[in-house]
Amino acid sequence: MIKILSLTAALVMGAQLAQANEVVVTCRGSVQANMAHVESYTVSLTERGNVIVEGQYKDTPSIFINVDVAEVVKQNNDEGLHLESSKRRLGMVFSKQSVQINYKTGKGSARDFQTMESNIKPRTVFLDNCRR
Repeated sequence: MIKILSLTAALVMGAQLAQANEVVVTCRGSVQANMAHVESYTVSLTERGNVIVEGQYKDTPSIFINVDVAEVVKQNNDEGLHLESSKRRLGMVFSKQSVQINYKTGKGSARDFQTMESNIKPRTVFLDNCRR
């Protein structure tokens, strides 16, 4: 009985922590460059220090950037944010992710593309009206 209660408490606390992402940037965006920017996107810092780009709708795919080494952060200052990361399997690069936002123009993009399978289209979100 005690194990069940402690497991339930751990799951509830874990769910609260998982929702505790710190929003760093908010933007309007779309998945095509020539479309109107109708969806709200957030660039959030997770509790583990990683970055996730999420749309406001549930069916919008998220772009997750694993910040595991210092080389991921290319730029993080008053002018903009630029992150580049890659997912590896068996030592080979499987996919690459990037986020670029220029704070002065308010424009940017987030990309996630497969490097091993060239027939898969990259997921790209074109961002506009970005604010910290």
